[in-house]
Amino acid sequence: MNVTAGPYTESHAHRDQGSFLLHQGEWLAYDPNYHSASGIEQEEALHNLVRITSAGQTLRQWEGGVSTMQAVQQGTGWVHFAADITPVYRLNGDPPVDRVQREWVWVDPGVVVVFDRITSDSGTQQVWQLNSPVQPVINGTTATFTNGANSLKVQRVIPATATSTTYDWTQAGFSDGYRLDETVAGGANTFLHVLSFGSVVVSSARSDSAGRQGVQVTLGDGRVVSVRFSTTGVDGTLEIRNAAGAVVVNAALNPGVRSLPELAAS
Repeated sequence: MNVTAGPYTESHAHRDQGSFLLHQGEWLAYDPNYHSASGIEQEEALHNLVRITSAGQTLRQWEGGVSTMQAVQQGTGWVHFAADITPVYRLNGDPPVDRVQREWVWVDPGVVVVFDRITSDSGTQQVWQLNSPVQPVINGTTATFTNGANSLKVQRVIPATATSTTYDWTQAGFSDGYRLDETVAGGANTFLHVLSFGSVVVSSARSDSAGRQGVQVTLGDGRVVSVRFSTTGVDGTLEIRNAAGAVVVNAALNPGVRSLPELAAS
C-alpha cells in the first residue's frame, strides 16, 4: 500500500493528495495513467480519493497547498496513517470545501480500513472513488475487483446509502481501466470502507463506541479487529482479538508522526 500526502508545489504534479494505491500480485487499486497515452494526466478523477464536484465540475486541488501527515504509527501487524488534505483546496479564494481528512489503518495480512471526514457546501456532491485496471462487480454495499488470481473486496460501511456506479476509462481515450464511484450529497459526511485482499475478511459490520464511528471486522484466521475513529479529528482506537477472544492489540490512534523502522538491504 502506498499513501500520498505532503507539499503540492509544482503545477505539473498530479492532483493526488490523499490518494492511495494497492497491489497484490497485480494492481488492484491503481492510477489509470498506467493505461493512458501520455502518462501525465493530473486530474483528481484518476486518483483514489474523495472527489468533490459543484455544478458538474470537479473542485480541484491547487499547487502551493501543503497536506499534513497528522499521524504515522506502527505496531505488531498494523500501521496507522492520518492526513489533512484541506489546505490544497483552500488557496483559490473561498471554495465550498471546508474539510478533507483521511485515515488509514492497515492490518496484516491484507486489510485496510479507510475513514474520511469531508465537509462541503450544500449543492456539492462528494464522490468516494477507487480506480482499478479491472471492472468491479457491485453487490449492494460491496464491490469486488478480480485481476487474475488476485482480488480486492471493497465494503462500504458508512454511509449506509450512496449511489454506486462504474466509469469505463476507455470512454476518455484510455486503453483500459475502470473507476468505482460512490456518490452522496454535500454537507458534513463521513465515509468508512473496509478493503481486503482475497478471502482475508469473512465479515464486516458497523460498530460505534464512545462517540466514535467504527467497524468490527472478522478475519479468516478467527481474529476480530475493531477500529473506531473520531468524527472531529485524529482520536481513534484499534483492538485486535485472537481466535480465542484474547485481546492482543489495544492501541490509541492518536496524532503524531513516529519514525518507523526501515528494512535493511539484503
